[in-house]
Amino acid sequence: MHSYADEVEKGLPKMVDFTPMGEANYNYYLKHVLLLPLNAEEVEMIGRTELARYRALEALLPDPKLADPDPKRAAHIPPDQESFLKAYESRETEMVSFLKEHNLVSLPGYLGPFQIRQLPEAFKPPAPAVS
Repeated sequence: MHSYADEVEKGLPKMVDFTPMGEANYNYYLKHVLLLPLNAEEVEMIGRTELARYRALEALLPDPKLADPDPKRAAHIPPDQESFLKAYESRETEMVSFLKEHNLVSLPGYLGPFQIRQLPEAFKPPAPAVS
């Protein structure tokens, strides 16, 4: 990883400075690369609509603080990954009960226990290079 970072640093002087993509290039990207039948204006409209929808959903919460992503609002923050995964797994019965009580999805009888496994090293993103 460090040797790759060194190679990238060597090439920095030859790289062009960042410039915004611009609407015309973004429209080209949407149509010819992502093959979407949308233009930049329509993507913006979808984003604004989704933002409004989620703000409306947050307004329906009994306590607006429930939408706060700040982890400090939690009563207990697990000290390490192992504790976090065990705590998450321990909520299986609570999650299954919620799904059944609210008739959100049907769960097959052959469904086994809920287990969280750590992502294999090969699938983890590389750590940023440290100089």
